Order: sequence, then structure tokens, then C-alpha cells
Amino acid sequence: EEKELDDKKKKAVEQSARCRQTLKEIEDDILQKLTSAATPDELLGSEDVIRTLDYSQKTSEEVKNKMQDIQLVEQRFEKVQQAFLPVAIPSSAMFFCIEQLSNIDPMYQYSLQFYLDLFQKSMVGSKDM
Repeated sequence: EEKELDDKKKKAVEQSARCRQTLKEIEDDILQKLTSAATPDELLGSEDVIRTLDYSQKTSEEVKNKMQDIQLVEQRFEKVQQAFLPVAIPSSAMFFCIEQLSNIDPMYQYSLQFYLDLFQKSMVGSKDM
């Protein structure tokens, strides 16, 4: 129903994966620099290590903020999804009951269009209540 929210959810999932990948790359880079240092003095005096640590701190803060935004989108998506749950359960039960009628007698074969029409009529009927 809410195409825009669904699109935001997909983008949030993609962005979340990119953020996790970025953090993994930074972590790997830091570990590589730490293990390549021959002595503790070399490690502490290395400009490259210091720049990497500064960059990782800034990037991790950005990623943390993005992850908070992603979490808000996911929570909103869940709320909308929960709103459809009361309709989804009976609708799926009705569909599978109608679909199984042909097992009783072949005369009771119904198309998907029949189900959709029935569903639409029930929705219109429920608005009147």
C-alpha cells in the first residue's frame, strides 16, 4: 500500500549492508596496520596509523548516525506491516479454503480473479461497518 515506505525500507537495507561493509574494511585496515608494525615505538609514531584511526573514528560516527536512521525506517515499516496483519491472516485462510474446494469436486474450481473480487467485496462491506 505504501510504495514510498517500501522503497525506503529497501534502500535502508542496502545502506545498512554498505555501512557494515565499510566498518569491516576499516577494521581490517586497522588490524593490518597494527600487525605490520615491527615495534611499539614504530606503531605509536606512525602518521599512517594515526590518520587511519582518526578516519575510522569519524566514519564510525557517521555510520552510527546512519544506522539510527535506518532503525527508524525499519520501525515505521513494521508498524505499517502490523496494521495489515488483521486482514492478511483471514484473507490467506479464505484464499486457501477456496483453492482447496476443487479437491471436493472439480466443479468448485475458482480463478484468482474470483478470489480478488470476493476480497474486494469483503473490504467494501467491512468499510460500511
